[in-house]
Amino acid sequence: MHVALILANLFPAEERVNPFYFAGRAAVYGLLVFWGMKFIATPMETNYVGGHFMHLINLPFH
Repeated sequence: MHVALILANLFPAEERVNPFYFAGRAAVYGLLVFWGMKFIATPMETNYVGGHFMHLINLPFH
């Protein structure tokens, strides 16, 4: 009972969702999952992550 109340307050659900917003969110989520799986499945020896633009964002911090 308390868990359901906490979850309802932390993650409110919209009553009606615009189909275009839903499709956009689903597409972005799908792209992020695909991209993440590509990072996970690529062997470390290829240095795929090191050559990616996301690595360049992290370079000034180390």
